[in-house]
Amino acid sequence: ANNLEERMLYSLFAADEAQHLFWVSSHMPGPISQGTQKPFFQLLSSIIEDGSKASLTCLIQVLLEGWGINHYLSIAQDCQNGGLKTYLQKILKDESLHHGSGLMLWNQLSLNSQEEHFTIEMLVRLFEMVQTGPQMIVTNIEQSFGHLSFSQKTTIFEELKCEEQSNNRITLLKSLLGQNHANKLLSRLDERGIFRAYSATECARYHV
Repeated sequence: ANNLEERMLYSLFAADEAQHLFWVSSHMPGPISQGTQKPFFQLLSSIIEDGSKASLTCLIQVLLEGWGINHYLSIAQDCQNGGLKTYLQKILKDESLHHGSGLMLWNQLSLNSQEEHFTIEMLVRLFEMVQTGPQMIVTNIEQSFGHLSFSQKTTIFEELKCEEQSNNRITLLKSLLGQNHANKLLSRLDERGIFRAYSATECARYHV
């Protein structure tokens, strides 16, 4: 934050996020694992620790907060617990405000060459996670039931509709970036070939 108003704004956001964690935690059967070794959280840590204000605004507030809105909406629509559903709807309202303020800030900012390079590299890592499908789900299945053959992994990815789901997420992420005059970023990303969702066979081959 560059001034008092921005510091106040982000302080309110931090309070919102702490409240969201408390709400969700109250409906969990046990402590929430921080999952610091998971690829997504490693990426998130890299963005937060190394990103500039402009990069953080683009990656966190615009892209990931925007993605979060879609994620919470999906969960809230299917939630069968009345209390949790109410909390999820409140979270949705807060996240919409976080995302909306990010859009306004992003439209006032520009990326220098170093920030652009950093932002693109972080986006490549994120899109690669999306295009390769639900790798962590298959890993968890394997950890629970033992070694899976290539054929079994392929079947699981097929049943999870990995290609369709990844395509939907890639389309959403592209639209979030596109809302903010990020044509240059989209063009650079397209050159890296990360807008193509992997087939079930490719996802199984990628899985370690």
